[in-house]
Amino acid sequence: MFLRKQAVVFCCLIGLPLFAQTRIGIFGDVHGWKEVAELTLRQLREKKVTHVIGMGDFYGFGKNPPQQYVLSSKKLETLKNMLGMIGTVTGLAKQNIFLVPGNWEEGPEGPFGRVLTNETLAEYGTLVADSWTGSGFVQLKDKKILVSHVPLYPLPPQYTAYDPYTWMHTQKSVPIPKEVDLVVYAHTHKRAAFVEKGSGRLVINPGALDPERRSGDEKMSYAIYFLDENKVVFYDVQEIKEIESVAVPSLSCSSYLD
Repeated sequence: MFLRKQAVVFCCLIGLPLFAQTRIGIFGDVHGWKEVAELTLRQLREKKVTHVIGMGDFYGFGKNPPQQYVLSSKKLETLKNMLGMIGTVTGLAKQNIFLVPGNWEEGPEGPFGRVLTNETLAEYGTLVADSWTGSGFVQLKDKKILVSHVPLYPLPPQYTAYDPYTWMHTQKSVPIPKEVDLVVYAHTHKRAAFVEKGSGRLVINPGALDPERRSGDEKMSYAIYFLDENKVVFYDVQEIKEIESVAVPSLSCSSYLD
């Protein structure tokens, strides 16, 4: 007991946090670009993330676009290699990795189908959602996080999808439980951070890592959510620098969505 009190006093004196900070690395829409994924994961490790959420569309275009709708052991191996890097490169245990499927795994474009996609994702982390249009929850400390590949409701104009096809899949509206603190989505290839008016919950999209299919002048980006501060920071994976930092208390009224 005496040693515990000493540790508390010491931490306070030198300005160290008393408890470990929870940092969640969030990325998605890699579309088969293994080199970009590895670079992102190395940066997440350097930034000492404690958890990772992979937002789907791990498989896809890459340098050599795959033949769609045809299942092959080589394609499955490609997906497994991409997912396997998450734990290997970041050094995180499987229970600290959360994954959702994208349409390029099990959707209309995907060669794997729902069952095989889910089985494969579950090998490398916790499967949060069972389909690319579904959603699920991640509970960490006092925060309940709702995760889905596609947005769960129509987005503000500045965050809408980059092409008509993607826009079509972002117009659904799903009620969100009041106890949810953070909503994370992907699919639009467009970085986003805003707070819902009324609920006060933060909504984010980490952006896309695919270097060829992004909205306008969007950077190849990922996000880190600092759970204890309720803050998200976006990073440019290519230039290895911070793009934007958004903390909930500091957001202006124009950042709110009714």
